[in-house]
Amino acid sequence: RARVCRARSLSHTHFSLANCCSAKLTRQLVCLPEPLCSTMVATTADPVVLVGAGLVGSMLAIVLRRHGVPVRVLERSEDMRQQSEAGGRSINLVLTTRGIRTLEQHGLWDRVREFCVPVIGRMMHDREGNLTFTPYGRDESECNFSVSRSELNKFLLTEAERAGAQVEFSVTTKAYRPDTHELVVSRAAATEGEGEEQEEVIAVKRVLACDGAGSRVRASLEAAGILGECSSVLLEHGYKEVTFHAGPDGAYQLDHTALHIWARGDHMLMALANTDGSFTGTLYLRNQGPSPSVEALTDEAAVAAYFAEEYADAVPVLGDSLPAEFLANRTGLLGTVRTAPWSVGSHVLLLGDASHAITPFFGQGLNSGLEDCAVFWELLQKHVASGDTGDDAAWEALFSAVSTERKPHADAIATMALENWDEMRDLVGRESFLVRKRVESLIEKKYPTKYRSRYALVVYSHRVGYATALAAGKLNDQVLDTVVAAMQEKAKAEGITIDVDNAQDHVDLALAEATIDKVLAPFYAESKVDLVADVGGAPH
Repeated sequence: RARVCRARSLSHTHFSLANCCSAKLTRQLVCLPEPLCSTMVATTADPVVLVGAGLVGSMLAIVLRRHGVPVRVLERSEDMRQQSEAGGRSINLVLTTRGIRTLEQHGLWDRVREFCVPVIGRMMHDREGNLTFTPYGRDESECNFSVSRSELNKFLLTEAERAGAQVEFSVTTKAYRPDTHELVVSRAAATEGEGEEQEEVIAVKRVLACDGAGSRVRASLEAAGILGECSSVLLEHGYKEVTFHAGPDGAYQLDHTALHIWARGDHMLMALANTDGSFTGTLYLRNQGPSPSVEALTDEAAVAAYFAEEYADAVPVLGDSLPAEFLANRTGLLGTVRTAPWSVGSHVLLLGDASHAITPFFGQGLNSGLEDCAVFWELLQKHVASGDTGDDAAWEALFSAVSTERKPHADAIATMALENWDEMRDLVGRESFLVRKRVESLIEKKYPTKYRSRYALVVYSHRVGYATALAAGKLNDQVLDTVVAAMQEKAKAEGITIDVDNAQDHVDLALAEATIDKVLAPFYAESKVDLVADVGGAPH
């Protein structure tokens, strides 16, 4: 089946923001918080089987063990804590309020915070090397955190094991049989003389599939005709990762508090800081076609010429190793997965990228997946008795509730991520867009109880759902359209040119407030959103 094949082709897809070159951090072995320690008890109940020990799978294992549920995790890769980093693998992510909330629920955030780098805004680089900084929030308390994917995954995996989860590595899930509730898996040979792999069938009562965008469990459900919706749509663009090197003594050579963006219309370069003074660089460009494309950049000379022409101010920090590194690192895919339903009775629940993989352009792939875990934790306590694995009705109610609660919001952030792709690769480099952002920044500061940007609703709140943020963003556009149009009309009549530097001086604040009261206030009242209580800075 075409869609199943495509879904499987996404198994190595990157679905989170900006990436590569992890800081070399030392894992901290510290005592578990009391809630986790208290769940480490022996049990004879059938374990819930988690497929995938990535970020969402590891976090879910912690959640289940905290509720006293026995957990068995099947992970296809070798233990990443024993492996070196793979070149070109996406290992840098953005952690925001929704993800932080989940870590806080289980007493983990303070330790994770120690290997994060705060990021307070975007730094745009034009072709001439001119810089324009746009803050993310109203002040520096509203920031994002750049975090190493690998270090976060190692941390969560260790916490899951210490909470009592049984993790089995080098176990590839090949299929799920919904009629008999069995997983077909293969194990890497223990010794060289045993052949390449050993296949076996595992009877499972409950499966939480966290096996990523190319989920074999999801593909099996689709092949069985169980899923009403199952689509996997790839972008024409892929990504390549490169290293922005640290300076002498590990000094940052770019502003480490900013996400750096070189927007060039059909392609762009981004960079996020690591804790060791380096930056992860990610180039997004078309997979095929004339240059610039992955297909066209096939030798070191072509790569060097392309970067010199498009990203000249980045080249000194990227260094002489850039062409070889670019060619050596694999090309990552970018795509969106939409699925419905996420659950099948009391037997299967798809979570994270397995049910709703998204593109990385809103920095919410990690956060959306961790928010799945937060909602799961709250509903688990509501529906399932501590330590229970046998009450089919309770588990079916849980699975159904999670799917119903999360699906609309997952669809909404997928839409917003694709919209942000257009914004980041093209619009952020345009004067008209930057003027509009300056106007919005002023309005947000003047009327903090009435107006927040869509970005703030998504990134600095876990109480405002993604679907609500998407709807509010459309109304924000109406407000800004009205204010900017009036500003431009008046400036034209007076013979004034509006630019980034003077835009805020020409905003009609009375008109802005009146438009907000007319357009936005009724929506927030109906949605029961309090912008003061529900949206705020990330904890430090």
